[in-house]
Amino acid sequence: MESTQALYQPKFKPVDRSTYDCLKERLPNSLFRKNRERLFALFHKKVETKQGDFALLRGASEVPLYNSDVSYPEYQEAFFYYLFGAVEMDCYGLVDLHNDHAILFVPRLDNLYKIWMTVMTKEESAVFYDLEVRYIDEMESTLQQF
Repeated sequence: MESTQALYQPKFKPVDRSTYDCLKERLPNSLFRKNRERLFALFHKKVETKQGDFALLRGASEVPLYNSDVSYPEYQEAFFYYLFGAVEMDCYGLVDLHNDHAILFVPRLDNLYKIWMTVMTKEESAVFYDLEVRYIDEMESTLQQF
């Protein structure tokens, strides 16, 4: 008689932890685009919008641990990740409620940061997130256009 363990074959492939990537790497940008489209559709059902109506959202910020160069573990705000898919800290998102358009604002990091982390330009971020991206220091001029 065969053992029950030999008969049981799982129908899924176990995750190889040595190659496990960040969850964001696995979720397609189309998911976040659909989330924004869903927000726009639900918003238009309830509220009549006019030109210049927008929402400015702030993502999570890095919190330093005491007086050291170490930070608490970073987790993006759920609502921000849901709409933009951004995992970087200190980002802002603008949602143009009238024209159904979104803009992600990312910090402009100095080249010194390249020593210990990946620094993307706004053009690289735009490709990575499949979204219009601008630097935070461009936010004031962008808001004046509304």
